[in-house]
Amino acid sequence: MPPQKRKLSDLSTPDVTNITGALFTFTEGLDENDEGTKPLLEDFRRILQKLRVTAAQPTSFSSATKDDLNRAKIFFQNLEWKEDGKVSAAEHGLFAKTNSFLSFENTQTMISIILSHVPQVNEMASRMLTDLVLLHLASTHSDETEAVTVIPDYTVMKTKTTFDGIHSYGGVMDYLVAKYPKEYSNAMLCDPISILERESITEKRQSNIFEAKNLASMRDNIAQVVLAAAATCQQEGKKCTRGALTDGNTWIFFTYSQVDSGGGNYGLTAEITLGEHAERLPLILGLLRDWLDNAHDPNLQYFNAV
Repeated sequence: MPPQKRKLSDLSTPDVTNITGALFTFTEGLDENDEGTKPLLEDFRRILQKLRVTAAQPTSFSSATKDDLNRAKIFFQNLEWKEDGKVSAAEHGLFAKTNSFLSFENTQTMISIILSHVPQVNEMASRMLTDLVLLHLASTHSDETEAVTVIPDYTVMKTKTTFDGIHSYGGVMDYLVAKYPKEYSNAMLCDPISILERESITEKRQSNIFEAKNLASMRDNIAQVVLAAAATCQQEGKKCTRGALTDGNTWIFFTYSQVDSGGGNYGLTAEITLGEHAERLPLILGLLRDWLDNAHDPNLQYFNAV
C-alpha cells in the first residue's frame, strides 16, 4: 500500500520550520524582475504564508523543551555567587517587619512541621511548602505604600517569539507574585488579571513567576518557565524578569533577559535547599525579596552571570 498522505495540519513544528526555511532561502535568491519568475514567487509566498499560519498554533509551556529554547534563540548562563553573596542574601532575608503572624520564627516552625508530617512526593505536597513561603513574602513585604499579592494559576496568553514571528507559546504558571501600589490592592484581590493588564499598573509593578514541581521533574521544566518569562516580557514590554522553580524545599532561581537581536539569555542558580530544620530559610527569603524588588533590573546583587 502507498504511504498514507498527510494533511497540512499534521505537520509538526520542526517540519514547518524546515520547509519554511528552505522555501524562504530559495525565494530570496530569485529575480523578482523576471517576468517568468513573478508568478512562481507569488505562489511560493502564498505557500509560506499558509505554513506560517499552521505553525502559529501555540505550544503549551508544559510541553516546552530545550529545543524550543534553541529555536527561540534563548541561551543558558550560569549564575554563580559573588564573594559575599550568600551572607548578604541571608541577612536580607531576616530584614522584614515583625508584626506579621507569619514572622520568620513562625514560618520556620510551620515549615519544619510540614517537612516532618507531609511526604514530599508530588506537586500538591510541593505547593504546601511553596504556599507558605510565598505567603510569608507577601505578608512581610507589603507596607503602607506597596502591596504584594500571590496569584495562583496565572495564565500567560499565547505570544509569538520575536526572532521569527512564527512560533508562539502560552499556558498557565503556578504562581505570579506581584508588588504594586497599595491603592490597587482591593481591586487586585477581586480581579487580578484585569488589574495586571492596565498599562498604569504594568509600568509600576514588579512581578516574578514561579512553578511548583516535585524534585525529580524540576530541571525538566526549566524550558517551561523560561519561555513563560520570555512571553511575559514580550507582552509587558519588559527587557528582563525573574522567578524560580521549586518543590517548596529545593529552589532554583532564574533570570531572563531579552537581547536586541532577538531571543535572549536565561540564568540559573544552583539548587538551594531549606534544610532539615529550615536553617537556610533566611537565604531563600533574601533571594525572594531581592528577586521581587528588582524583578526587571538586569543587574544582579548576589550573583555573577557566567
